[in-house]
Amino acid sequence: MVVPRGHGLIERPEPASPRPAQERQGLIAVLEDDLEVLVAIRTVLEVSGHAVVAATSFETLQEELRRRDRVPDLVLTDHNLGPTTTGLEAIRALRGTYGAELPAVVLTGDSSYSFLESKAEEHNFTLLAKPVDTRLLLAELERRLASRQGEP
Repeated sequence: MVVPRGHGLIERPEPASPRPAQERQGLIAVLEDDLEVLVAIRTVLEVSGHAVVAATSFETLQEELRRRDRVPDLVLTDHNLGPTTTGLEAIRALRGTYGAELPAVVLTGDSSYSFLESKAEEHNFTLLAKPVDTRLLLAELERRLASRQGEP
């Protein structure tokens, strides 16, 4: 299964388990303005045993996190979030609220990939190009979650 760039068919994900679901901990905050892509990502993460709060806008994501009184353990965001917000801006704001060490993964399907590569190291986030293979995505999320939880 591949997470699409957008405006594509949503298929049921193949269960991919780098670690058993019962061992997974934490909450992944997902921000993606394309509803089809958001549903695909959320489904992949939930089938893989992750807790997810997902939204198509930054404001809605903030409201959901406040409503649930939960602190995210990782943020997964698209880079282009409509005309007024970028994934990098969302990461900065979430880190301002939840701590500078909040792990982040940015997905992008646009041509600014090389520009974002330089920003990834500077702002401590992982950059993945869409479409992204779900095994790669899940492995990277596990790696970032493990580093947050102090695992090897």
